[in-house]
Amino acid sequence: MAKFTCDIPADFLSDLLDSDFKEIANEALDECVPLLEKSVKESARSVIKDPSRTELVDSFKPWKGGVKQVEDGYMMGVASYGKPSKGGKRKHGTGKRNVSNNDIAWWLEHGNSHQAPKPFLDRAAKSIEAQVLQKTQEIYNKKVGAS
Repeated sequence: MAKFTCDIPADFLSDLLDSDFKEIANEALDECVPLLEKSVKESARSVIKDPSRTELVDSFKPWKGGVKQVEDGYMMGVASYGKPSKGGKRKHGTGKRNVSNNDIAWWLEHGNSHQAPKPFLDRAAKSIEAQVLQKTQEIYNKKVGAS
């Protein structure tokens, strides 16, 4: 029968167990939110055919308050803030209704009675998944002294 021996340095486990998960999660997500913001803007731009909607693309910003702790972990994200300018170039669409850029993003993502859905959020998140995992791994390795 073959024998396998693996020597683990004594300080490896203590480094791992002494690591502060909250600190690692916050740092990793703080560093990843610009990746998500860029990806969401690019994805939204790709589904918007009306050139006057560039204001919507520019309205995507990181969540106010940054990383949020939830029951099962930590979250970060981007959202569209503000309202379309009153003096915009649009000749139709939102009209005089009091809508926000977030409303417009929702309609774009899910559609409404006047337009088919043009999903862009899932695509944006999936396109950077590997980059986020890599960045998170780098930060984790740095914090626990792994290589």
